[in-house]
Amino acid sequence: MIRICVLGMFLTAFLMSCSTQYTSGVEVENEKFTAVITLPDGKPAGSATFTLLPVDYIANGALGRTAVKNASGMTDASGRITLSNIEKGYYNLYAKTDSLVAFKDSLYLGDNGLDVGQVKVGEPARVSGTIQVQPNHDPRNAVVHVLGTTIYANVDSNGVFVLKDLAPGKYNLCITIGIDGYVATYKNVEVFEAGNHILEEISAVVYTGIPVVTGLHATYDTAQQCVKLTWKPVSFSNLSDYIIYKDNANAVELSTNPIASTIDTFYIDTAGTKVSSTISFRYRVAARDHAFVKGETYRSVTVTLEPGFSVDTTPPVITFSGPDTISILVGDPDNILQASAAQISAMDDTDGDVTSSMVVLGTVNINVVGNYELVYQVSDKSGNTTMRKRTFIIYQQPSVDTVPPVITLMGSSTIIITVGESYTEPGYAAVDDIDGNITDRVVTSGSVDTATVGSYSMTYTVIDSAGNAASVLRTVTVVE
Repeated sequence: MIRICVLGMFLTAFLMSCSTQYTSGVEVENEKFTAVITLPDGKPAGSATFTLLPVDYIANGALGRTAVKNASGMTDASGRITLSNIEKGYYNLYAKTDSLVAFKDSLYLGDNGLDVGQVKVGEPARVSGTIQVQPNHDPRNAVVHVLGTTIYANVDSNGVFVLKDLAPGKYNLCITIGIDGYVATYKNVEVFEAGNHILEEISAVVYTGIPVVTGLHATYDTAQQCVKLTWKPVSFSNLSDYIIYKDNANAVELSTNPIASTIDTFYIDTAGTKVSSTISFRYRVAARDHAFVKGETYRSVTVTLEPGFSVDTTPPVITFSGPDTISILVGDPDNILQASAAQISAMDDTDGDVTSSMVVLGTVNINVVGNYELVYQVSDKSGNTTMRKRTFIIYQQPSVDTVPPVITLMGSSTIIITVGESYTEPGYAAVDDIDGNITDRVVTSGSVDTATVGSYSMTYTVIDSAGNAASVLRTVTVVE
């Protein structure tokens, strides 16, 4: 007899509270554990192997859980187990001698230690079951662990596992799988007697990714000139919609761009021209979440269209009335971006004006200088898709330089010399806030006749790159 209890994604609160007894780092006192392993006839089971492991220990360190105190060994001649320096907490005891086994679960080792008394070994049980993973994933990546023991089982390609050498008792199973998106799934099992036992309930391993679409079926209706697709709904709380792919049946590389999306579990693919020869199409369907992340496709269906069946293979045409590249002043004071949207249209040879079906991929930040690209995409009812790109350049208008340079005269702006005394230019410097040092651009005008009494003017002029000019005057007076 076997009893089964499914726990789902998490262990019971009892098991979690048990594990904190020895993992919290608070209760660290070391205690004594004793037990006596006996044979079915009551005689001591000397040299029997045993393990005493925390109740949530997982073999091979799966999920990073290893034994805080891994006590193992062999019984003495009287079948006794005596262990000291064991941390307080909940443990599972497992013993084996020859082909006989014994198991005790959830043994609490407290302040006063623990004496389990006699534990009798008996004939083992085998428990087999089946796990379920996503149809596109290999169940052989899964492992079924018996918590608190070193027992585990690998899973075959059909999802079947077999746990051996189980004694009567209550067991917590943990299913792990080495594929992204799966989380550990737990199940309670109680074995009452030896023999072979089968878990009738299939254990579905919890998957948090986007599930695949199954049950895809396709037919075509020559009278209505359409292909009708149906599929099973997926159980996924974050489901946004389903996306449909269409390829030529002999295509080597399958398309990554869907022809349509729908929230329903059916889709009608219409067509538009008569085929002159037999042609086949392959359809696939995938789920998509609210972040528009596409799930994987599982299986495809192929539909063959005979001559006379209407199929449209001509994509729509997207037209820009303006240029492919548009420059916009930062902030878009003239609303050029909004106006550009009205410059785009899409026409299909069968469906006519499909501008309203166009989608725009990408964004333009009119407040940040840079180059942006928008992709305009539209599909007709037959799934023929066209894309066209337009580039937007957001630029900052350069500031106008209206600040003139500054000329600094070396020495005084008024100089007095006597007749016959030579005049030496003291020098000058010119600096601009944009161009920097432009002394070499200074032009001087005027002269000084040192032999003739009088007042003379020297003019210093400079112009920066923006055309801003500056002048200063120096007066030289010749006296007797």
